[in-house]
Amino acid sequence: MVLPLLVIGLDLFFAAIMAYGTHPNLAQFSHGLDLILITRRFQWLLVAISMLLAILLIVMVVSGKRRAWWLIGLAPILALFFHRFSNESINALGIIDNPTFIAAEQTHLIRDEDEVVGLIFADVPYAYPYAVLFSNPVVIQTDHDRRMILFWSAFANRAQAFEITRELKARDLEIVSMPANALLLYNSRLGQFINGLTGLTQPLGRKLGDKPAGVRDPIRTWKMPWSTWRTRYPQTRVLQPVRTPANAPAAPVLPHYKLPREPGDTSTNLRIIQIETTPPVALPENALGGSPLNLTAAGQTVLLYRDPRTSAPRAFDRRIEQDLYLRFIPNTDPRRPKAFLIDTATNTAWNADGTALDGTRRGNKLAPIAADESLYWPVMKYWYPDLSIYTPQPSDMVSTKK
Repeated sequence: MVLPLLVIGLDLFFAAIMAYGTHPNLAQFSHGLDLILITRRFQWLLVAISMLLAILLIVMVVSGKRRAWWLIGLAPILALFFHRFSNESINALGIIDNPTFIAAEQTHLIRDEDEVVGLIFADVPYAYPYAVLFSNPVVIQTDHDRRMILFWSAFANRAQAFEITRELKARDLEIVSMPANALLLYNSRLGQFINGLTGLTQPLGRKLGDKPAGVRDPIRTWKMPWSTWRTRYPQTRVLQPVRTPANAPAAPVLPHYKLPREPGDTSTNLRIIQIETTPPVALPENALGGSPLNLTAAGQTVLLYRDPRTSAPRAFDRRIEQDLYLRFIPNTDPRRPKAFLIDTATNTAWNADGTALDGTRRGNKLAPIAADESLYWPVMKYWYPDLSIYTPQPSDMVSTKK
């Protein structure tokens, strides 16, 4: 009696790890992320061991050494297999390869207030509705000899896009889990995990990884209402809805999966703007109003403001020469209607794209810095351990020369 009980117990143990070892909520524990990565890497070994133990029990029954009712012990094991490969919610998420796009005027299912992820690829603007990305969080598309990939972590409200080579193929990618609300993929051909929130590989130990194989330069993404994106880019192409549930969210949603709770942390739903300096810096989203901020954060001088055309945050390096750091104020001179900002050092007019319009600096361009908004502080802090919140000071808006 001991032997069949031992076989069933071991079988249940390996089947349970296979079925629940990649559950997103494991990330709340100290080594939960590592367990998710290890479980997926050795998934088929776990399946093989579980099946061998099941076969061993069947052999014992067929040979007459044990009664047939012992086979009832295989029922929960079959249920675990069904849960992992048929009923797991992650299995419902898809990867779209070479999608179909339609013109903006042909789109009738997107409401003006619905949010979209926008980007420009091969000089063509594209819009990806939240409602579509919610169930299809990875999009790979090709334009002649250029290819790109879009990662969407819905519960972090984070979109990352990159140019890729032909080395990275949709058939090699698998959506594994959403630990700490970040999209986690596995490249089965290379045995490489990709974190869709950071755009980097995911090693053990909750560290920032390297650039994944086949991934090249980042592509700027925006998040905004469809009406705003369509007005800014009337020639935009729109991702045609595929496998979109009727109740799919069309706006940002709160983090869904559990995170480690830091002592005294009350900022669960705090939304931030993340500036991709080195290391990155976060500002409370409500800290950026209508006036530009002249920040000195993470050892880097940063100009941060909201684009008047889209209300999206824009960030630039304020240094234009080795020792010249500009400070900016809003343009209030009606004689310079094309100017958005004025730098106080040279009285040069600058537009909202960071280009000098007149004076000795005419044609100069500020170096852009990626900035992303409406991100959830606990989620971003989990994946960027060095991330800190910068509180703007009164001097950040002072119009005197630094």
